[in-house]
Amino acid sequence: MTKLSNALIAISLIFLFYSCGVKSDVIERMEEIKCVGDKNPEMALNMIDSLNIQIREESEYTQRKYDLLKTRLKDKAYIKHTNDITIIKILHYFEDNGSINEKQEAYYYAGSVYRDLQDTPRALDYFHLAEEVAENNPECDSVILRNTYSQIHVLMYSVQDYKKAYEYALKEYGISAKINKVDLTSLNHVGISYLCLDSISKAKMWFDIELDSISKQTDLSKYADNIYSLLYNYSLMRDKERSTVCYNLSKTLDSEGVYTDKYIALGEYYLLQGKTDSAIICYNYRITHNNNLTNKYDVSKSLFKIYAAKGTLDKAIHYASMYVDACDSLDLGRRQELASTVNNQFQYHFDKEKEIKIQEEKDKFRFMVIIVSVVSILCITFLGLLLLYRKNRYMKRLLKLSKELDGIGNTQEEVEEMISEKKIELNSSRKTYKKTEEEFETLMKKIHQISIEIEEQNKELKNNEKILRERIEQNKSLFSLIHKAKLETDSKDVVDVVRKSSLGVKDMTSSQWEQLYVAIDELYPDFKQLMTDKLGRFSELQMQVCYLLKIGLSNTKIMNMTGVAKTTLWRWVKRYNWVLTNDMQ
Repeated sequence: MTKLSNALIAISLIFLFYSCGVKSDVIERMEEIKCVGDKNPEMALNMIDSLNIQIREESEYTQRKYDLLKTRLKDKAYIKHTNDITIIKILHYFEDNGSINEKQEAYYYAGSVYRDLQDTPRALDYFHLAEEVAENNPECDSVILRNTYSQIHVLMYSVQDYKKAYEYALKEYGISAKINKVDLTSLNHVGISYLCLDSISKAKMWFDIELDSISKQTDLSKYADNIYSLLYNYSLMRDKERSTVCYNLSKTLDSEGVYTDKYIALGEYYLLQGKTDSAIICYNYRITHNNNLTNKYDVSKSLFKIYAAKGTLDKAIHYASMYVDACDSLDLGRRQELASTVNNQFQYHFDKEKEIKIQEEKDKFRFMVIIVSVVSILCITFLGLLLLYRKNRYMKRLLKLSKELDGIGNTQEEVEEMISEKKIELNSSRKTYKKTEEEFETLMKKIHQISIEIEEQNKELKNNEKILRERIEQNKSLFSLIHKAKLETDSKDVVDVVRKSSLGVKDMTSSQWEQLYVAIDELYPDFKQLMTDKLGRFSELQMQVCYLLKIGLSNTKIMNMTGVAKTTLWRWVKRYNWVLTNDMQ
């Protein structure tokens, strides 16, 4: 029986040793791939695919590390994430089982995933969680913290909150300088932030630092996008000297290369130099070869200004119409609403941090009060017992002396001499006793002082509790406001039907229209009455258009849902627009 037990134990140990060895090999392999991915993410993605089958037999920890690494490599390779299924698994695991650095990395790439999914509020929440984890841990990954600040800057810039974008641009530059990894991106972010805040002199100072750094490089092809960005910004600031320097640098680049915003930057530079025909060529080339909405918006505005200044009204009207269509498609009003939502969520997150800190301080203070109280009670008890012991000891000595006097049978002289000695001892004992009483009185005074201090601390604790309650009420109010602003969250089924109908997938029934009316009336109780007061009676079709405008649908989607002609819809939108944009907000 003993031999069999020993054999089973040995087999178990061999199995565990083998398992640990394999796990260690997989983790080590992933660390090697991670290092390759920092320089060549495309190659690293091909390498990690070789572990796809083997990883299924590994522990949950190893599988989640694999998922996190793959998400990281996709992000570095600029491959957009299309869903949040994988990152949710990663978050659920590492929030409970991960180290500080693993939590930081998981939160950061969760923010990146929701950024790609264009869910700005949720992306911002996870970037703030990554920031919070890192700032409370001195051993965090400083590079990820720098990237976190950079991503928050970009999100704030995208929703036109330039003040917050400026704050995080400075944080990004600060930590970059601290870890000695200041790059052109951090310099560019600070410069753009100052430019958006109309601080031209400071913006030029940061752009000059970026330009000086580029001028010292030998291979300018790596910095092409930065050169064209500087060319555009200097031209925008009407700085002919520095924009000419950037233009000369751009001529050294590969003319066939595809660079971000190349022709917009060249167009702005030619406008600054008075070469309007060259600017027109650049802008038209940009529209022809990259006709996304943002480019259409920027380029059509510039071409409208050029042709309007020239007096070519037919072309000016053409580009003005293109600019209006781009504005309608981009839904700039929605950007402002998104900026408000992001700011509210950021304020809620900030107040929540304050609330947690106050709660921690309160708990810490309460713990200290309890400790001081317990220690004080123990000290008082100990001193009381000590004084009682000393008092009993002196009383025993006095009784002993009395008995000795009673039992002495010596001569009177010896007795008197002995009595004198005993009297001296008795006086000495009385003095000691008196000194002890004085010490006891002093101790009682100290105990009274401690009691007063404890009472004052209790008052301060009650005051802190009152402040905390007020903060909690404020946060509840703010959180309620945020929830009221989310029609898509409160009326998910109705919005899903509206989306499908706006894309032409299906038509809405009369009952579904009624559900939409009810959902909007619950969020905006005065909306229907206000429209009736301002516009008088209107048809069912006009009411549908009115309600769809209220939830922010574009003209194209409204036409898909209602079948209203474009000219008729334009006329109705112009009629209702004043009420929707002024009285209902």
